[in-house]
Amino acid sequence: MDIIISGLEKSFGQRRVLRGFDAVFSKGELSCIMGRSGCGKTTLLNILLGIIPYDDGDIKGMPGKISCVFQEDRLCEDFTAVTNVRIVCGKNVNKANIETQLAEVGLGDSLYRPIKELSGGMKRRVSIVRALMAEGELIIMDEPFKGLDDSTKLLVAGYVKRQIRGRTAIMVTHDESEVELMGGSLIHMPLPPDISSDENE
Repeated sequence: MDIIISGLEKSFGQRRVLRGFDAVFSKGELSCIMGRSGCGKTTLLNILLGIIPYDDGDIKGMPGKISCVFQEDRLCEDFTAVTNVRIVCGKNVNKANIETQLAEVGLGDSLYRPIKELSGGMKRRVSIVRALMAEGELIIMDEPFKGLDDSTKLLVAGYVKRQIRGRTAIMVTHDESEVELMGGSLIHMPLPPDISSDENE
């Protein structure tokens, strides 16, 4: 089932972030969201995740299982990369599979190092593997390639495309080349009418 958003409204006090937002996220496909700072991209994702409520509008077709790559990595710093992924996987996922998928994103030499010893880009890759191995019906990714150099981004993008195949995915990005890299459809989020573009330069 497609995810259909109609007339979505959200304000924080006097600041209106979403005003009558409409969108359709097609089942089994990747949708990429772009827009100026302040247009409500992360707010929309947090609403879809159930982290914050919306004020008005309607959301239909949300699946029961959702996986997410947040803007922050949200990893357990004292645990290894393998353990961080293991804790979100079902019992049918064995350690060898986790090791293989971490190696696919270039982390084969760091499987059992504590997260706190890894670089920012390495942590980002662990976060991506964790979200994609959590078996969500919907994958939400908030700037998943943030902090990755170009060659690593190509490697990780290939992994992400293989893993989300057949699942619905929503990705926020500020880089149109990432939309082309991932082959997703593009949704532009407008600024709310009461926010001037000058505020977001």
